[in-house]
Order: sequence, then C-alpha cells, then structure tokens
Amino acid sequence: MQALIVEAANAVALWNGSVPDPNPGWARVRVRAAGICATDLAVVQGEFSSAFPMTPGHEWAGVVEAVGDPADARWVGQRVAGENDVGCLHCSACRTGQWRFCADYQQIGFGTYAGSYADYLVVPVYGLHALPDPVSFEQGALLEPLAVGMAVLRRAHLHVGDTLTIIGDGPVGLNTLIVARAAGARRVIVVGEQEARLACAEKLGALACDHRQGAIPTAVFRHHGRSQIVVEATGTAIGVQMALSVVAPEGRVVLAGYAHGRPVTIPADAVHLPNVQIVGAGNNPGWMGRTLACVADGVLASTQLVSHRYRLDQYAEALEQMRSRGNGLIKSLFTWEDF
Repeated sequence: MQALIVEAANAVALWNGSVPDPNPGWARVRVRAAGICATDLAVVQGEFSSAFPMTPGHEWAGVVEAVGDPADARWVGQRVAGENDVGCLHCSACRTGQWRFCADYQQIGFGTYAGSYADYLVVPVYGLHALPDPVSFEQGALLEPLAVGMAVLRRAHLHVGDTLTIIGDGPVGLNTLIVARAAGARRVIVVGEQEARLACAEKLGALACDHRQGAIPTAVFRHHGRSQIVVEATGTAIGVQMALSVVAPEGRVVLAGYAHGRPVTIPADAVHLPNVQIVGAGNNPGWMGRTLACVADGVLASTQLVSHRYRLDQYAEALEQMRSRGNGLIKSLFTWEDF
C-alpha cells in the first residue's frame, strides 16, 4: 500500500509498506475518497501537537475489507464512512456520547492513529456508518465537514425565518450555509475573500461579500438588518469583531473557527449591553449519522463544493494548492476513482 507520511513539520513523503491488519473491534477500510482539509495542512506544518511520523486525513469513505473480530464480519464488503473519535468507551464522557471530552481521547489522522491519506485505513468499528447506494464515496468523504455545519447550527438554535451572517467562506462556512438553507434561514450573507468560494456561496443562495472591499456591517444591514445569528468561522480577531458589529440585540454569535492559539479579545460591553449570547462550537461529535440520513433522503448535498480531485501521488500539488488557496479552490479530494 501507499500512504502519505509526515516525518516532521513540512517533511512529507509517499511511503510504500504493508497493508495493516485490524485489531479486535477495528476494521480495515480500502479508502476510495479522502477530503483535503485545512486542518490537515496545519498538521503537516506542525501547528498541532501531533506525534511524528504520522499520516493525516480525517474525512474519508471506502469499503471494509477486513475486521479484527469475527463478530463484526457483517461489515466486510460494506461501503462506509466513519467518525474518527477514539476514546476509552468507559468514562462518563464516552458513555454520554461526548467522546471528545474523554481524558484518553485521540483522533484518527492526528498522530497515533494513521489517517486517510493512504490506500488503507484502520478505524474502530463503532464509528462506522454504512453508505446507502445513492450516496457516493465522494459524498461519504464530505460527510464529516457537512456534519460540522449541522452541529454548528444546532449550537446556534437556528429557526425557520432567522437571518444569518456567516463570516468565513471556507468549507466550515459553506457547509454551514448548505445546512442553513435547508433549515429555513430566511436571508444569509457569507463574508469572505476567495472569489471561487464567494461565487459558490451565491449559487447556494447567499449574498456574498468580499470583506476586503470594506463596509461589511453596511452590507449586512442593507440586506436584512442586524443578524439574529452570526457564525464566525475564521477564528480571527477581526472575524469576532465583525460578528459583534452585525449581531442583533438578543442575538447569538457562534464561534466555529479555530484560532490556533491566537489571542482574541472580546469587548465585554458589545456582549453585555445588547444581551448577546456567545457560544462555542468546536467539539460536537455524533452528528455524522443524522447528516448521512439527510444526505440519503435528499435533504442535504455537498458534492457541489468539490472543485479539484487528486491522486495520492499528486500530494505535493494538492497541499500547495491548499496553502495558496489558488486555482479556484473550493474543496479538494484525494480519490481512488477515475476522474
């Protein structure tokens, strides 16, 4: 098999080795599609405390080829996507579905457990979801970021007819937009700076605004007044300040962007005086099953976000495009299918 190996920060190579055997409770999946995520790029660049060497990749779909326990034999041959949470399964966090707050929590593709930038992936059986026939491998690999959009809007308590501003035109912002439109958001603005992604937001039913042209609050107010909900999906100080400048009194700001340790100051009066609620939306496990059900029933779809496809041996080009966000990037995939 081939796998992408990160030996140290920014030291990436294609590795040839043996196909892994799954331990009891785990399954070996032949990967057919894997999403290329900006978080994976941060792992490659050493911005996470990951143990090297490691294989990134946490958005994936494929076919189960082997299991470590005969009791799980029913999974062999099934088309699947999966959740990436690895917990102890015994603590109160795991037993209530909050695996990411387990003291022993780890995640596929972030160090100890190799990720999906590989021909084969070994994952816990308990995280598998069978893909119905209408759901493609590509859509299966896109379930994880689409589930993020589901979880973000759950934290937002979006209701039919609400107005919404999304700050950030990356996959988190665009997947949140997809879910918001399906959930009945009345008017949505997406603020960003990438031409292809803003054009995509327009096609998905939002008003797109390039923040580099300034006057974002004015654009929001003209479109729908102050926003009842603002999703901040950049993790930047300017994004948080913008969110507080456009949210309505009694409104809600949802922090969905990862700040990578950067300090972000929140002015207390901007929250206190208008009774604004600020909520985090960084760790929300358990949404993939509901997301898959919505995709299978035609309520949600996110394959329209895919702008580029790469073979695994084109990893250098794929990662460089992610760094530069060039060449019309919206969302890219590694694929083992013909394209």
